Amino acid sequence: MGHKYSMKILVYFSGKLYEAKGTPIRTRNMVAQLLKNSADVYYAGYDKPKELTDSKFLLLTSKLKRIGGLISFVRKNNIDLVYIQTSAGIWYAPFITLFTKARCGVDFHSRRFQEEKMYKKKGTLWLFFFEQLELFFASFLVFGTAVSHTLTKYYGRRVKKLLTVPVGVDTILFSPNIAPRKDIMEWKGDSTLIAYAGNTKWYQGIDVLLEQFAKISKEHRGIFKFLVIASSGIEDVETFMKKEGLSSSVKVLDKQPHEEIPSLLASADILTVVRPSDMVTEFSFPSKLPEYAALGKVLIVSDVSDIGEYIHSGDNGIIIKAGDTGALYEALFQASDKTLQKNLGENARRLAVSVFDLNELGKKVYSFLSGIK
Repeated sequence: MGHKYSMKILVYFSGKLYEAKGTPIRTRNMVAQLLKNSADVYYAGYDKPKELTDSKFLLLTSKLKRIGGLISFVRKNNIDLVYIQTSAGIWYAPFITLFTKARCGVDFHSRRFQEEKMYKKKGTLWLFFFEQLELFFASFLVFGTAVSHTLTKYYGRRVKKLLTVPVGVDTILFSPNIAPRKDIMEWKGDSTLIAYAGNTKWYQGIDVLLEQFAKISKEHRGIFKFLVIASSGIEDVETFMKKEGLSSSVKVLDKQPHEEIPSLLASADILTVVRPSDMVTEFSFPSKLPEYAALGKVLIVSDVSDIGEYIHSGDNGIIIKAGDTGALYEALFQASDKTLQKNLGENARRLAVSVFDLNELGKKVYSFLSGIK
């Protein structure tokens, strides 16, 4: 029998692989799923994936030396595809394309320079120059995957082979059968528990959620409690709590290991993603949404990016217009109904299993990459 050829794929990520954040989680999942689908996977980054041997790992050095190291590693191992996680690595694509036989692609998570402009207050001319330069560099890409259709459309001007792949979830790790943490349940008591896990900076909409929770707490004391698991920005939430006198009804936990998140969120009745609509949120996709859905909870979400393609009010969640504080206030009360929680939660779980399950998305990605010529 002849030897079956296995495509050699180098996954590149310049961040910390084992952080409990969206991009590292997506990168870890990509590596695991490619391996599961029989790809011959190599990795370049600061942390070695646990599944790989040392010979298949390239430790990233300084930026000045990095491109030379990448080119040498790709040549030495006869890599077929270099799969770059996030558009930040797009700047290496021309060099890899010109000096190796590998074909380059990017997994797009957002429009990077729009984020720079919004969060770091960069100027309009700066944004225009770097976005045009990035689109030129994208011409060297052969393929790409993206978390949203808006990203696929934007980069499709330069990258012809593009696949929209939403963020996936391990539907076994995140499951309705997960036992909730005892200490959280004791604190929750008879209240309806709202929860949010992730970055607590303003661009996630956490300020709007806290404001409406404060309003409800003053008008209907004791009915609701709020659990915040903050991957960053915990100080802002704590300051707001003290100012509004919410210390007894809001519990804030600092960054938690990813494997601990399911048992923490399992104690909640309502899970929330109420992002504002802007040039960042309309292109990105919240990694927390598939995890929330897999837990079989009521979801309250804002209609940004692709969220409205998956969540439908009255069927598998409650969707509101971004920035509509009145609708958010009403939705929190609506979602406290136990019958509604059961029905919407069961449908959210079905959505996670049918659309967001990592195994199915992994097969889809590998099939796509296998067709790259």
